[in-house]
Amino acid sequence: MSRNKIDFNQKSKLSTLLDNENSEKNINIHPSFTRSQPARVKSFRLREVDIQNMNNTVERINMGGKIQPIHSGDLIKGLLLMGTQMSEDKIVNFIKMSY
Repeated sequence: MSRNKIDFNQKSKLSTLLDNENSEKNINIHPSFTRSQPARVKSFRLREVDIQNMNNTVERINMGGKIQPIHSGDLIKGLLLMGTQMSEDKIVNFIKMSY
């Protein structure tokens, strides 16, 4: 049985079927499901004690059971938002205590 070469410039049967269904349904994506800006990767170097503190905090939050289980990235996002609402003096004091 010989195989034909695939022409990538032609639309496939599945893509034409999906195009027809989408045009009939006129699907609108809710704006809350789209990101205004794509997430970017940012790396930091943390000491071992910082990683232990982060893991202990995540574990403590997850043991509370008040929300669904979180990860360390969720904790960092929450702390960044909390930092926007705190006074600068309080943030500086916590930074000094971390050294």
